Amino acid sequence: MKIGIDLGTTNCCVAYIDKEGNPQIVPNDEGDRTTPSVIFFDEDHVVVGMAAKEEAGINPENTISYIKRQMGDESFKFPRGDDYLTPEDLSAIILKKLKNMSEDYLGEEVDSVVITVPAYFNDAQRKATQDAANIAGLKVLKIINEPTAAALAYGVNNKSEDQNIMIYDLGGGTFDAVAMELRGGNLRVLSTNGNKQLGGFDFDNALLGYVIEKIEEKYDVDLYDDEYAIEYLREKVEDAKKALSSKSKTNIVINYENIRDKIEITQEIFNDLIRSDVRRTCDMMNFTLEDAGLTWDQVDKTIFVGGSSRIKLVREMVEELIGKKPSLELNPDEVVAIGAAIQANLIESDENANEHLSGIEIIDVNSHSLGIVVLNEEKENVNCIIIKKDSPLPCSVTSSFFSTVENQGFIDIGVVEGEEEDLNYCSIVSEMTVRLPEVQRPIGSEFLVTYSYDTDGIIHVDIFDSASQTFMQSIDIERKSNLSKQEIIEKKDKISNLEIE
Repeated sequence: MKIGIDLGTTNCCVAYIDKEGNPQIVPNDEGDRTTPSVIFFDEDHVVVGMAAKEEAGINPENTISYIKRQMGDESFKFPRGDDYLTPEDLSAIILKKLKNMSEDYLGEEVDSVVITVPAYFNDAQRKATQDAANIAGLKVLKIINEPTAAALAYGVNNKSEDQNIMIYDLGGGTFDAVAMELRGGNLRVLSTNGNKQLGGFDFDNALLGYVIEKIEEKYDVDLYDDEYAIEYLREKVEDAKKALSSKSKTNIVINYENIRDKIEITQEIFNDLIRSDVRRTCDMMNFTLEDAGLTWDQVDKTIFVGGSSRIKLVREMVEELIGKKPSLELNPDEVVAIGAAIQANLIESDENANEHLSGIEIIDVNSHSLGIVVLNEEKENVNCIIIKKDSPLPCSVTSSFFSTVENQGFIDIGVVEGEEEDLNYCSIVSEMTVRLPEVQRPIGSEFLVTYSYDTDGIIHVDIFDSASQTFMQSIDIERKSNLSKQEIIEKKDKISNLEIE
């Protein structure tokens, strides 16, 4: 059985295609259609989901959330006794829970999956997500961008209409703006922009800061160093944020230790706190549109994705920008998982596949330019872009390099993601020393180095050595921010022994 997983910052959603060929959501053990991306570590077992979220205010030191924001960060470690867990470990635990609950619900083994990631995720973050799935015992059919998955779910029901689409995807922790065209039933991504550190979590933090400031003014107490108070108030402000999607004001009732109070939050107060962040999302939509070579008059539909797109100010500012009402026809919490399930069905169609879900081609793009480290005229290391941002996937470029010494035995390769020449503003994917076959190699011997993005947006490097006529296919990139193959094997064994509820 294959499923689609929306591995969200704050919530996850799982979908599958039933025997009639229709997409369905997998409910969790509590019957909910989404599962909080929260983990609680008890003494002898691990809890994932709402029960874990409820423990956050009681045992914050044993609870972890917002893991998605740490993906690809090799410095992040969550301590567990004498050991620690990486973002890949933590995401694998969540994925294992989703796998187990899906198998319980469907009554059969889940053997493969399509997982979604933000369009603006870089190579390290995509590879970390892929590794987490492998650690959880899942075969990854594809890593698909969340806006692309949403557009796919929309496109299968609108294949007969040629149109330009803007996806506004504002989730719990990330934002993507993606321009696409739907032509003849096929989806083509034109351009993408985003922010991996902008979402509902930041709106919560803004409101949390406001509440803490009000408490400090009245009670002369600083709660920032009290992690129990922070978790208590975080739940309160999250509820207030959701309430303001349908109300003009709400109250945050506080009953914590010696503090008994009620703080009124109006729509105006909340809007003032988040307005600058929402404006940033609108700016990114404009950048995306410009990169796509379109004007707003040429955009037929703007589709909201992600739970944070329900916020009133978001809808008002987006409507003002685009000059028309955005589309609310898709469930922003579920559409990404449904698109992932459809993608899984397209990859491995079987005899029960519905023709309605077939016959659609997807062409995505890379969200970051790919470059190499070279010396400029001042003998400084800089980024030389060889595959530009928004190139259709898969894509590859071959560059020629020449040996500088007699019988050169190795070449140094620096792989970079980013738009700037200055390496300080780029992400160093890998700095590798590749050993060459031992042959006679005069100065000036040519090496052909091919850099590629696959359809998952993950980088590959191939080398052809002209002196030995050797094609060194698929060089194992030593990623600075990711796990080694041996580490993945060890972690898979460790996670498989965990009791996860």
